[in-house]
Amino acid sequence: MLMAPGFAMAIIIEAKKAESRERLEYWCDEALRQISSREYAEKFDGYRQVLRYGIAFYQKTALVKSGNKYEVFSKAVD
Repeated sequence: MLMAPGFAMAIIIEAKKAESRERLEYWCDEALRQISSREYAEKFDGYRQVLRYGIAFYQKTALVKSGNKYEVFSKAVD
């Protein structure tokens, strides 16, 4: 978790290792579910913005998904 109280922003990143390239999206979604179910963002009460990202890796490939309300993207990087 990255926190910058002076800027009122926190970033939560949860990373998972996928067992295949085809499972990258599943593990990104699982990372975002973990952020939600364990209520990580609630620890940052008083922050103006809390960004949430799920990242899944398989070998040298990564997929990043945003769990932010106004930012929706999914990008694979080789």
